[in-house]
Amino acid sequence: GQSFYPRTSFGSNTQQGKSFNSQQSRRRHLTQLSVKGNKNVRSHSSLFWWIVGSIMTPLMLTVIIIAVFVCYSVSRNLHELVDNTEVIFKDLQLNTFKARTDLRSLLATQVMNKASRDLHLLSRGASWLLFGAIQRSDSFTE
Repeated sequence: GQSFYPRTSFGSNTQQGKSFNSQQSRRRHLTQLSVKGNKNVRSHSSLFWWIVGSIMTPLMLTVIIIAVFVCYSVSRNLHELVDNTEVIFKDLQLNTFKARTDLRSLLATQVMNKASRDLHLLSRGASWLLFGAIQRSDSFTE
């Protein structure tokens, strides 16, 4: 089958006076062009420079302009952003402490309610026993 060669631009689309009769002569010609003066053949093509000039340059300029604008905007507003973040963090921390205190006081209230109810029942039962409101017998089974 046919072997694959990477596409290389040699300038114009037609080659004057060059004809490749075999694969070996084509390879030899490609090797001579790529080794000749250690220069990349694609960089001499007018099509390459047209593509770079019309597509890559505006794209790169757009990216650079956006990056410069963002860096300038962030550096100009950085102190204000840090101050706002500090205020928000302090408010959040204060709200957290308030919520924690409220929950702990609610827990203490519930514990004290149960303890005071139990204490009231025990003292009432003890007063009945001590002051004769409940009849006691001497035997365990009665």
